[in-house]
Amino acid sequence: RFEPAMLGDERGVTGVIDELDFAGTFALMRLLHPEAKHLLIFANSGIRAERAAYERLVAAARQEFRREMSLEFWEDPELPDLRARASSIPDDTIVFTLAYFSDEEGRPFPLAEGTRAAADAIRRPIYSCWESVFGNGVVGGSITRGSLVGKAAADLALRILRGADIEALPVEHPGTTALLLDWNELR
Repeated sequence: RFEPAMLGDERGVTGVIDELDFAGTFALMRLLHPEAKHLLIFANSGIRAERAAYERLVAAARQEFRREMSLEFWEDPELPDLRARASSIPDDTIVFTLAYFSDEEGRPFPLAEGTRAAADAIRRPIYSCWESVFGNGVVGGSITRGSLVGKAAADLALRILRGADIEALPVEHPGTTALLLDWNELR
């Protein structure tokens, strides 16, 4: 999570921050599945670039669901293992994914393909914050939209090109998420 203090003494730095909206997605999950008793989370703890998001996800899930749902984390999930364990997942389970799925040798599948394969194997409602998995077995979520991030960055760039003082432009945190639901998964 970005904090202005991270810039230290750096000057002339601006940009656009997008953050994963776990709270918005969790609220949607609760709304659509009030009977759920188990939350299964797929995430990658071994991918350095994903570690901070994983830590935020763990903290947010524990805070949100600690009283009424059991939480289970499957870290760095391999599809063959997931397929073997799928029948043991309770019926009243909802799933959140922030994971790249891999084969038994740790080679990752393309993100959308791996998510679709996981959804087909477990047959439980899956949610995410990633736009790139939407339409691949994911019911929905408060999805970070690349188009909204791009528009905010383009607007900022235009301000600079039109003469705005970069020193006066803070790092922005515009709304870059949208609530998306896949009708095919809701049926």
